[in-house]
Amino acid sequence: MKGQNFFADNPDIAFHLRSLPELFPFTSEQERATLGVETADQYRQTWFDALHAFGEAIGTEIAPSARTVEDEPLSIDAIGNLCPGPQLAKNIKLLQDMGIAPLTAHVAYGGLSAPFVVQCCVFELLFRACPSTALNVIWHGTIAQVIDMYGSEEIRQHYNPKLATGEWSGCMALTEAGAGSDLAALCSYGERQADGRYLLYGNKRFITNGTAEVALVLAKTSKGAKNLQDLSLFIVPRFVDGNCNYRVAKLEDKLALKGSATCDLNFDGAQAQLLGQENRGLSYMLMLMNGARIVTAFQGIGNLEAIKRLASDYAEQRITWGKKISQHELIAEKLADLDMELRAIRSLAYRAAFRQSFIDLAKPYVDTLAKNSPQRTELERRLTSYRRRIRQWIPLLKYWVGENVVRQARNALQIHGGYGFSREYLPEFWLRQTVILSIYEGTSQIQALMCIKDLLKEVLRNPKAFIERTIALRVKGLSESNSMRKDLNSAKRLIKAATRNLLYTLIKKNVASGISKMKATDFLRGMEQLRKNLKIHDFSHALLNAERICEMRCYVALAETLVWDAEIDSNRQPVARRFLIRALPQLERTKSEIEVSDNFIKSVDVR
Repeated sequence: MKGQNFFADNPDIAFHLRSLPELFPFTSEQERATLGVETADQYRQTWFDALHAFGEAIGTEIAPSARTVEDEPLSIDAIGNLCPGPQLAKNIKLLQDMGIAPLTAHVAYGGLSAPFVVQCCVFELLFRACPSTALNVIWHGTIAQVIDMYGSEEIRQHYNPKLATGEWSGCMALTEAGAGSDLAALCSYGERQADGRYLLYGNKRFITNGTAEVALVLAKTSKGAKNLQDLSLFIVPRFVDGNCNYRVAKLEDKLALKGSATCDLNFDGAQAQLLGQENRGLSYMLMLMNGARIVTAFQGIGNLEAIKRLASDYAEQRITWGKKISQHELIAEKLADLDMELRAIRSLAYRAAFRQSFIDLAKPYVDTLAKNSPQRTELERRLTSYRRRIRQWIPLLKYWVGENVVRQARNALQIHGGYGFSREYLPEFWLRQTVILSIYEGTSQIQALMCIKDLLKEVLRNPKAFIERTIALRVKGLSESNSMRKDLNSAKRLIKAATRNLLYTLIKKNVASGISKMKATDFLRGMEQLRKNLKIHDFSHALLNAERICEMRCYVALAETLVWDAEIDSNRQPVARRFLIRALPQLERTKSEIEVSDNFIKSVDVR
């Protein structure tokens, strides 16, 4: 591993960063002056040069020490400061010296205003090298961006310059014991003071980078509040006038990521400031989680890149029955699946990250344009389209990464045989690192519920459009000559058919038993009745099948982005074709499972 440049050795990343020049027109004069660029090509090259430098340092200095970082003791002192092991401290200093802290902070506060997709690319390289090190250094610009988005100028001036220099780091404190993803059950709360500040009370659990100097805390706006609408976002410094403002109470002993501080935080009258508007915490949190879930996908991509190379290198070296095990059919197929999986996830993730970058940069630019101008109209149309895609893709991306990267890590361990189970080799290390991907930033089941709820809302809002799109897919399937597009169309038809079957079951359960699957008029009438009084209806069948529908939509989204890639570069056609060939029977099987799932669950005692 020594001597590798993790950016230069991966042309797939460069392919997915080809759209960077599209962001240049939305950069400010201050940003261009800070970067020293005047053209879109210079803008692209600046970020490629930065990524090349990070890739060299990460590949040669950080990656070889991953096991050491994991094995070194990590502790906190009496006032909650992190006490890293020698290797982790060395890694953090190296990355700070290289300028990782200012990378995505705004130039107005000493940052570089790197687009989100560049930030995600650096994160991929880091998570390929050493996940624990990554989780110690990715917070500076991330927290600064949130403060820049929602904080007053006074708050920005106080916090962001120190976040941009790396003097301070940050964390997001959302989770509480007993609440988890049920945010309405959060117990922490703030008490407003006469000077407009708040005193914060409560406890937070499983907080990554919890020893940071700045915490963004989601809490109820007042004691005893019960609703999601009562949540606000607070910014809380760990020290005020040199004294501890809140207590870092515990350092979790974890399965993996042992070089990353996961902490309990206790707030007992901690001084805090409201970030943004009161009672808007839920909407702010949802926006924050969008970015966090994309970053988690890049964590999975980095892990998967390391896993793929580990398995491939071993399979090329290990000889059995007179040939490399990479040439045995069963192993060759596993390696091909691993490569295909990585390319598919990376394709979808970089598209999501680019669209988020476009939204971040283009929205302020659009606000400066004359209303109803052609340029503004076109950009607003594009922003609307990108927001819709982001909302659709994020739960799919997070779900697929959480469920499949760990499976591929297990396959890599299997390829190594008994060596993979030994701590002398790295497969067991990577298997442990990937388990968290399905848990934090919203479990896989939460992503599936988001997916099914958005799908139901979309169809209930306009069932006629759903019928029309279904018919259009059938017609298009008859006329499509391109084999990849034809298979993609078939995949889309299968998800439409599964969705239709699920909706027919909901209609029969709730509003009408004697409807025909063949009559569009029956479907539209049933959907209209279902929509009239949603709260009293039984949606258990849809919720039961949430993961199945989510998985099917994942297959289609990943296949579509691979087809787009293949249409840009014909060398990518084999991967796209193979993914579609593997996806279609899986979609057929899952569609069948949806059709029988409700009857099966009723026949089983689940106590």
